[in-house]
Amino acid sequence: MKYGYFDNEKKEYVLTRPDTPTPWINYIGGGEYGGIVSNTAGGYSFDRDPKNKRITRYRYNSVPIDQPGRYVFIRDDESGKYWSAT
Repeated sequence: MKYGYFDNEKKEYVLTRPDTPTPWINYIGGGEYGGIVSNTAGGYSFDRDPKNKRITRYRYNSVPIDQPGRYVFIRDDESGKYWSAT
């Protein structure tokens, strides 16, 4: 099954379907603070240790399943265009 495509111009993979076989995870962080964000915007943040020092809620075995997080959209007042900050 196809879940997206690679945009050569923007050099990014664009997801067109969120129902991937398993969560697609992005790791973010710097220094002691970090987090993970899934393709459905679920995830958690942690301080130094993702197993024992979680800052935000994490559900063991993804029960209930990974739920979408919050989305932030920004609009340019001059052009009227929107884009996602998340």
